[in-house]
Amino acid sequence: MVHQESHTIARIKSRARLRVVMTWGLFVLMTAAIVAVFLTPSPMSKAAALVTGDLSVDPSKIYRIMYFHVPQAITSTVAFIMAMYFAVRYLMTRSIDNDIKSFRANQTGMLFAILALITGSIFARYTWGFWWDWGEIRMTSMFIMTLMYGGYFALRSSIPDTEKRASLSAVMSVLFGFAAIFLMFVAPRIAATRHPTDSIVDKSGDPMMSALVGAIFGSFVLAYVGLYIWIWGMSVRLSRIEHRRAEIEVAESGITPVVEDVRSGM
Repeated sequence: MVHQESHTIARIKSRARLRVVMTWGLFVLMTAAIVAVFLTPSPMSKAAALVTGDLSVDPSKIYRIMYFHVPQAITSTVAFIMAMYFAVRYLMTRSIDNDIKSFRANQTGMLFAILALITGSIFARYTWGFWWDWGEIRMTSMFIMTLMYGGYFALRSSIPDTEKRASLSAVMSVLFGFAAIFLMFVAPRIAATRHPTDSIVDKSGDPMMSALVGAIFGSFVLAYVGLYIWIWGMSVRLSRIEHRRAEIEVAESGITPVVEDVRSGM
């Protein structure tokens, strides 16, 4: 028994050290990527950049926002797909831990989707001359996606029963996950769009970025996905603590549990 407890403590300490190393690694990667953005030339030359927006700003310089905007959109999609996976796991196992993981993935994905909307709007203002265009499929599809998940959080917060809430949330996560994939990767390719369609790879699959631009862009993708994993992991651990505390209170009082952080919305 003592040996088992010491093994558990050692494992917890090992995981804590690993989280510290990952946190510092993420900080260094993100810092280096941000510094590189402003110390290197713009990913788009002035001649090739769009000039329909605010001509008081060098249109090539605003393309630096690509390093932030595109990885944010990618990260939000990764989060929603991850939420869909854990939702399927919940439906298969009925484990509340999978419901927590799915909910927190959706919650964190929503954060990155909102960031992508904001940076996308800034890009549109200084390249196309407007903050928003309902006819631009990528902007509209991202907005629709955030509305869908806003409905998910609203429904989740309105259902007091834990099992019913988790089951309905899981079904919505699966459906919305497939919808997110369609809105992010399919819809923009079957409708007209102002967005560059070959900024990363061309139609034949060959890379369009230089080695330097590709390295910075890849670093941002890794940094944002790493940041998402860090936020998601922290929120999952907090939810587990709250859920466990609620179970202990139920055991002591005999009342029906209401785990706020698991069932609540944004």
